[in-house]
Formats: sequence, structure tokens, C-alpha cells
Amino acid sequence: MPGAVKISLLALVLTLCSAGSTGAQLYTVGDLNADHKVDFKDLQIFSLQWLNPSGCFGSGCADLDGLNGIDMVDFALLAANWQDIRSHLVISEFMARNSNTLLDGNDETSDWLEIYNPTDTAVSLDGWYLTDSITDLTMWQFPDGNEIGAGKFLIVFASEKTEEENPDNYPYR
Repeated sequence: MPGAVKISLLALVLTLCSAGSTGAQLYTVGDLNADHKVDFKDLQIFSLQWLNPSGCFGSGCADLDGLNGIDMVDFALLAANWQDIRSHLVISEFMARNSNTLLDGNDETSDWLEIYNPTDTAVSLDGWYLTDSITDLTMWQFPDGNEIGAGKFLIVFASEKTEEENPDNYPYR
């Protein structure tokens, strides 16, 4: 499988595995103001849009199911995720076939990906995985204790190097 395809699949599976392992996803149903939690601010937006005959306006649309305008079904969807707070990470960059863009700690070129935490809290990577195989979703697990700080980035090299071999330049996959 070509490197570009593998890294694309790796990025997709990272997103899917992280969503399955920690409940992280790009959008929580009912999070109308995009602050990664469903709370009174979202209820206020929902209420104003429900009472306004013109419907959706402002941050997010309260027609959560996309059917019949804003109604009790949408309220039930918001209520189902009430007080749900989600971790939210973004694969902000990846490099397949790296020839000189970024060198690892051994001055070697490996494929890599960059993960960004846009939230205002650190996100633990305990229980998160990287893989390039749809049949093995737990191919490589982030070592326990790794986290991405609020507003910070993490670069992961896809090099098959281990922490024992490279303790100062880790995590590697």
C-alpha cells in the first residue's frame, strides 16, 4: 500500500479509534455554541431558536435532526447529551513520504502526523491508538501518561522506533 494512502488511513483510523475509546468526536449533538459541552448556554440558544418563527440563527442550528424544524425531538436529542463534555483533538497536519520536512531525534526522515488540542484543558491520550489497518484498530497504543496540553501540538513519527531506543524523542509509532 503506498505511503500516502497508509498515512491517510492512519489519520482516519486515529480519529475513529479516539472517538470510540474515549468518547471524543468532532461534534456533540446539542453543542450549539461549539464549546465541547452541552449545557445551559446551548439550552438558551435552543429556546430562542424554537420560539423564533424564522428558526435558526447565531452559533448553531437547533434543528438537530434536520427534520420538521425545531421541535421536541430536537429537545430530546439535546437532553440526551446534557452535561456531556467531550475531548476534542484535531489531526492538524500529516506528512507521508517525508524527505526533509521534519527530522526526528536521530536526524532521520519518517512519516509523521501532528495532533492539535484546541480545547482549554489537557487531553490524556491514555487508551488512544494509532493504526494503518482497519482490521487491527489497536495496533499501536500511546504510552500511558501522554497528554496534549490546552492549545498544544504533538508530533508523532511513524518510524517503528521504541521509547527504549529513543527516550528523548518519543512517542514513535
